[in-house]
Amino acid sequence: MQGRELYFLMTGELEVFQNDKNKVPQRLGFLSEGSFFGEAAVLADESGRELRRRTLRAVTDSELCFITRESFLVPPPALCRRR
Repeated sequence: MQGRELYFLMTGELEVFQNDKNKVPQRLGFLSEGSFFGEAAVLADESGRELRRRTLRAVTDSELCFITRESFLVPPPALCRRR
């Protein structure tokens, strides 16, 4: 699965895992309200390289917002100036 969104954790808590060399999930830590993830995949080029390296699981009820790669890379008109 290739990541295409940048996620923001609005409320709740997420647990972060990554598989070790034997494909056994290892807990890396937790994300809490105000954290974000997915930035590497959103900013990466379109080479198709697999960038999804971690798995997240909700520890509590959580609310997330996201920005797609396409909308993230197109600057909003209000931020653009023409010279």
